[in-house]
Amino acid sequence: MVASAVPDEYDTTLVAARASGRRLFAVERERWGTTHAEIGAYLLALWGLPDAIVDAVAHHDGPSIAEVGVAPQLAAAVAVAAALDDGMPPSAEDVALLGPDAHALIHAAEAA
Repeated sequence: MVASAVPDEYDTTLVAARASGRRLFAVERERWGTTHAEIGAYLLALWGLPDAIVDAVAHHDGPSIAEVGVAPQLAAAVAVAAALDDGMPPSAEDVALLGPDAHALIHAAEAA
């Protein structure tokens, strides 16, 4: 949603994160005072989506999936997908929450 609303600012922020090797959420918080995950979760809550989905979106880029109260495995799945999409390795904590079958899928996605 952020990329659609302010594409130039989002692209600049994404490039800065990749160039610095920092996670995107950290650069967003530094530049904007919030993150695309928090903005997305806020909108999803306004639209009445279930708490599990709102929590998964809110925490998918955060430092710890353990903060998620409703559906930590869903949040971990979203976090792994987001990390792979950002060109970053997923956290070991997120992968561990998904179980052994996820390792093969993640390896295949990284190799693609």
